[in-house]
Amino acid sequence: MKLFGTGTSRIAHIACLVTALALGACAAQTQPSRFYVLEPLGTDARMAGPDPAAGPRLAIGPVKLPKHLGRTQMVVHRSGNRIDLLEFDRWGEELDENMTRVLTENLSLLVPTDRIAGYPWDRNIPIDYQVTVDVARLAVQTDRRVALIARWRIFDYRKRTLLVSGKSVASETAPGQGSDGVAAALSTGLAKVSRDIAAAVRGLKAGS
Repeated sequence: MKLFGTGTSRIAHIACLVTALALGACAAQTQPSRFYVLEPLGTDARMAGPDPAAGPRLAIGPVKLPKHLGRTQMVVHRSGNRIDLLEFDRWGEELDENMTRVLTENLSLLVPTDRIAGYPWDRNIPIDYQVTVDVARLAVQTDRRVALIARWRIFDYRKRTLLVSGKSVASETAPGQGSDGVAAALSTGLAKVSRDIAAAVRGLKAGS
């Protein structure tokens, strides 16, 4: 019994030691994830014009992304057809929802209008125009260039008819190293898309 007990204790001691070493190795290899969000324009970007409280009633969305971007990890395009997932650099919310929120904030300043809602919106509120966005390309290159191609459409919400469509192309260089710069460059690219859409909305308003 004594020998058996001694062997059991040694085995248990070795098992604990192996477990501790394994946990230590995992801790050494694991790093905390970093989370990023896109940012809207500042209030200094507000366009001069009529009272925003009387602006057109806009509904923004849905914003559609390529399926490979429908994940929390940031995606980097390598050479050829290869993409890499940055496991520890992640979006703080679903990217399509983040883009919808930023577009909504940007357009409220650039049209300008306070009567604006992002997808999904309350179906009981009155709407003049619906803006949909289809992101054809969103590529983060290894040279820190961020390319954004977006096709957008503006519909008469009540008549369900297409009024105008357009394509926005933005290419921005990340202002700094790492994913902080990537998020900033994409925010700048989305601001360009916002300005193109806002100009089209103002044209509709002027022609109405």
